Amino acid sequence: KLAAGSDAIVLDVKTGSGAFMKGREDAETLASLMVRIGEAAGRKTVALVTDMNQPLGRAVGNALEVEEAVGILRGELPGGDLLEVSVALASEMLLLAGIAANRNEAEMKVREAIRSGAALGKLEAMIRAQGGDPETVRNPTILPRAAEVVPVEAEADGFVGEIQTEEIGMACLALGAGRTRKDDPIDPAVGIWIEKRLGDPVRRGEPLARIYVNRPGTLEEAVRRFRGAVRITGTKPAPVKLVYARIE
Repeated sequence: KLAAGSDAIVLDVKTGSGAFMKGREDAETLASLMVRIGEAAGRKTVALVTDMNQPLGRAVGNALEVEEAVGILRGELPGGDLLEVSVALASEMLLLAGIAANRNEAEMKVREAIRSGAALGKLEAMIRAQGGDPETVRNPTILPRAAEVVPVEAEADGFVGEIQTEEIGMACLALGAGRTRKDDPIDPAVGIWIEKRLGDPVRRGEPLARIYVNRPGTLEEAVRRFRGAVRITGTKPAPVKLVYARIE
């Protein structure tokens, strides 16, 4: 980010089961270090330490994540945690850029950009500038599609009490959504759509998630890893905090 010439930098430093820094204290230490590096280089820098004890959105996988982001910007999908953290980060950038006088004004501007369609238009412009197909934002159905969608059903009644997010990522890796070696091909169509999130009630037989798969031989490992990552409990867990700290 420094080499790219940014005047202001907003960092999203994750903590939790899916983060590089699993513990909050370590994440805050890392965030403080990076903020000091940015400031020492003459850049206005702020970091938010945010939760990753579950996937931030419902989609995990390349095309699925693009489709979810476009759906939220089009107002066709509920934003949930993905929207709230994105608004928090964008608001920080407006403050650093001097476009808003305070956090409330910054958040209002961000939400208005989404409501008006300006944010969707900016995404379209970014896709075009990078040589992509801007039609994606108007017609997400042109994104790559998996051959099969397989539900993973709950095996007991209760609540989603824990999600080992790193294992969700490994399940997607098994499907071909990422690389284990730099020359591995990536399948943009495969991934996981999370139906039940932390704290959600669940009944036996209800889908916890839907797995998007192209190669049948990858499904067994993906299902095994997903089931091992999600724990059903008899009591509802405490709500998860999205933003733990702001470091400047």
